[in-house]
Amino acid sequence: MKKGSVLFFALLLSAASITAKELPIVGKWLLTVAEMDGQAQEVYSKVVFKEDGYAEMDGRVFGTWSYDKKSKAVTIKSEMIEEFAGQRTVSKPSKGEMVFSGDGLKLFFVKLDEEKIIKENAASGLMGLWQFSKDEETTYIKFEAPDEVSYYAVSEYSTSSGGGTWMYNKAKQSVILMVNNRDLSGNSKVEEITSKSFKILKDGNAIEASKIEQGGVEIEKLSFTQDDIYETLDDRTVNVTFDGTEFLWNNPEAKSGYLKNIKELTYAQSEFIPKLNAYISNDITTGVTYDEDYGQINMEPLFGELSAQDYVDDNVFYPLEIENSYRITGEKQVTVPAGTFTCKVVESVGGYGDLKVKLYMISNRPGVYAKIVINEGEGEELTSKQYVLSNIESTYTTISNDIIGKWLLIKTEENGRKRKVSREMEFVNDGRYIVNRKMGTWQYADKLVLDSYGEITEFTVAELSKDKLTYTNGEVTLYFVKWEVASNATSPLVGYWSLLEGGYDMYSLIHLTKDSKYYDIAHLNKMPLEDNYPRLVGQWMHNVDNTSLTLKITDDQAILVGGYGIEKLENDIMVLENGIVYVKIDPDLIAKNNAASGLMGSWKIEVGSDQFFYFNLESSALFKGGNSADSMYATNLWFYNPDTKMFFAGVETRGFGGMQKVEITADTITFESGRVATRIK
Repeated sequence: MKKGSVLFFALLLSAASITAKELPIVGKWLLTVAEMDGQAQEVYSKVVFKEDGYAEMDGRVFGTWSYDKKSKAVTIKSEMIEEFAGQRTVSKPSKGEMVFSGDGLKLFFVKLDEEKIIKENAASGLMGLWQFSKDEETTYIKFEAPDEVSYYAVSEYSTSSGGGTWMYNKAKQSVILMVNNRDLSGNSKVEEITSKSFKILKDGNAIEASKIEQGGVEIEKLSFTQDDIYETLDDRTVNVTFDGTEFLWNNPEAKSGYLKNIKELTYAQSEFIPKLNAYISNDITTGVTYDEDYGQINMEPLFGELSAQDYVDDNVFYPLEIENSYRITGEKQVTVPAGTFTCKVVESVGGYGDLKVKLYMISNRPGVYAKIVINEGEGEELTSKQYVLSNIESTYTTISNDIIGKWLLIKTEENGRKRKVSREMEFVNDGRYIVNRKMGTWQYADKLVLDSYGEITEFTVAELSKDKLTYTNGEVTLYFVKWEVASNATSPLVGYWSLLEGGYDMYSLIHLTKDSKYYDIAHLNKMPLEDNYPRLVGQWMHNVDNTSLTLKITDDQAILVGGYGIEKLENDIMVLENGIVYVKIDPDLIAKNNAASGLMGSWKIEVGSDQFFYFNLESSALFKGGNSADSMYATNLWFYNPDTKMFFAGVETRGFGGMQKVEITADTITFESGRVATRIK
């Protein structure tokens, strides 16, 4: 038999049917060597000679066999491997070894003791996942009980994988692997096995592997699709896109200003290998340098499988090249070995939708990710990988101080004049402060010292508590509150509010949601309220002691801005400082009460000498008004409370409108002001 034919025999199978008596060769054997014309080749395959005359190799039938006791010869029939078929003498079948000889071919077998194999494998110290590298290829090999082994090899240009069985021999200090991998398959001498490494000699070549500890790694499975992203982009009421005025990553100057003080970034890279059913992890590090001559950041490539290989400061998403195939799902606090960070979360789909990426962009550390999650492929071909930030090595000095955190500037006072504002300011624990996408440095001992690109300002801290900060330089005083929205979901402020008094846009609506979004509904032209495309103008916060409402805006046209003391909050009435009054409305309850009020239809009311205002009350709660019955237009809401007999009309014209107590008949509405509206027949 030629050398290639022996290997071919080890892989190809056939089937037949014959009956054989129980004989010494019946049982499980290890075919160790095939020798042809004096040339030997290691094989190491499990062969079973079954009582019913079938012969199996590695669990599959390859032919049939019969044994002649008188001549001590075995006859093997195999239609697909003719070189192996034929009659051969058998020697030593009862001593744990067996040799088939004939036609210039010798096959050497060793009897398998499965109980011994299981026992010695379990005690070998090899169980688990190991890693070694050779010729720029990294191989992961996993030993499992009782005798299963699998491997996964990866290089820059290719991957390969497979599996088989293994057995450890304590007496001979050897391990046999039966896999389709020339570097691993066969008998190896065991030089050393510890809890963290092993060393074996295979054909004179050393394989030194290190243990990969399993557990504690969980990679996100990304379920969003390209359609999900496009649907979100189309829905302007929920999608929050990057705003160049607030996100530090959008400012190349601030990004370079931060990264030029970074020396190294270290990430724990973890990957789930389906073929091993195991996670593999290792630390990777990238160096960061700053070229002062060109004002340029140089960052060593770190995330090789993503599209943007080279760092460019105006690529917000480096190492990902993204145009429109992404959505922002909001902000999230993420805890990784390097710390706890507030991150902007971005989801992206690339290629034909088979590459999904989730980016956790640290809001106050532009250019540094807390985590990147990558899913590629589907089903059994799905690969999952993540990078988790382990360490940031920088020239910054860590500071511990009560000022550290996110604050919202809600009011300024200058020359005795107070002005409501809404501006976020963050004091970072590495000595930086961030405001309006710009950075500076800060120190606080007796004075708070702010350094903005060499312009130094000193302040005296007048108040500093867990939720309030006030400081002044004698000319201007700045009032801050700590931004914390955890209690908003259960706040009585969640819902729709209509302005009754004190504001510049009477009867307009605001909507405060459970997830802390703040919407303006300035003008109504349809119902339900959601169909008016409310404008997202910022976020809101209700402090836990119920004494203030704070609004952080991203739209300068927001109705409410900054912080307001709450003077009263009861019976769906909210009274803010400066005489601003809101009434809480429930659209479903309004529709129910309106339908039963008897007020539906068209009306007119005298607003001057022989001058009338015409209005129409629809069941949808939409109020329409005008100077004639033919020119009424939608203005705002109307609603009636049967318990209090209070009527609300979202219009202001010559004293008519707002909330008043009324008496209702079939054809009249008498207001507490004395005015009477009559039904238009």
